[in-house]
Amino acid sequence: MDELATIPGVSDGRAGDIVVSRPYDSVEEAGDAADVDLSLFATAGDADVDVTRTFEPGSRAD
Repeated sequence: MDELATIPGVSDGRAGDIVVSRPYDSVEEAGDAADVDLSLFATAGDADVDVTRTFEPGSRAD
């Protein structure tokens, strides 16, 4: 719960609500419960969002 409270927009109370309401089927569902976009803080294996980036040929991928 302490880690959740470090996310901008997630207060101690919201973090507690997220924990109490588990389990969730997705990161997005947990974010909806807290009214915060948690997908920005999820790892690729946790999120049901497109985390791939595409680059044009010849562009730098930094």
